[in-house]
Amino acid sequence: MNPRGFAFLVPDDSSEGVFVAPPDARGFLDGDRVSATVQQQDGRSRARQLKLLSRERLQLFGQVVREGKRVELVPDPQVGNSPWPLLGAGRLRAGSWIVAGIQNDKVKLLRRITPASASLERIVARYGFATEFKAKLPRKMLPAGERKR
Repeated sequence: MNPRGFAFLVPDDSSEGVFVAPPDARGFLDGDRVSATVQQQDGRSRARQLKLLSRERLQLFGQVVREGKRVELVPDPQVGNSPWPLLGAGRLRAGSWIVAGIQNDKVKLLRRITPASASLERIVARYGFATEFKAKLPRKMLPAGERKR
């Protein structure tokens, strides 16, 4: 997904990417597996009629916008190009940074983000980095003060 709203589909055969115009990319996220109709136009390929096949992304980082009673999350522009309806917004103010969990065609607030940590949280959510590690570290890898004797 490009920050200007357009995208490129990469076919399963890894051939050249196919252009997707911003209106056709609405509602889809970077990394989604889709099917599409590919049309040739002026010697260029263009994908239309996209249909979601699968989505691995579980969370979106973005900023809250309010329009009347409607509350939406505007995602990181390198991940998605259209606002998502936001559930559980409560008293969130417009302009707040949040991480939300994806629930079909909506998102639900998971955690609020301080402006100071917004850049880091954007990268964590964009690339799906783990934020919790449940595996125990081998004793040799623990800091000296945490090693049990």
